[in-house]
Amino acid sequence: MHDETWDDRGIDRIYEGLRAEFDLADRYQALELKLRSIQEALELVLDVARDRRLVLLELAIVLLIVFEIGLAWSRAH
Repeated sequence: MHDETWDDRGIDRIYEGLRAEFDLADRYQALELKLRSIQEALELVLDVARDRRLVLLELAIVLLIVFEIGLAWSRAH
């Protein structure tokens, strides 16, 4: 929008009237709270997925080490 639009008192009064009529401030706060809650839930899901992947990786490493020890032991006997 042009700067003249924001400086116009008549348009500013219309904007403030519509803002009060539609409770924009309350709706904005409610929407922001919901979005923040969704973001926190998504971060939790990502953390759980990341932890699960790390556990699987550690398990694979342990299994490979056990397999290598088993091969070394079988060669020795």
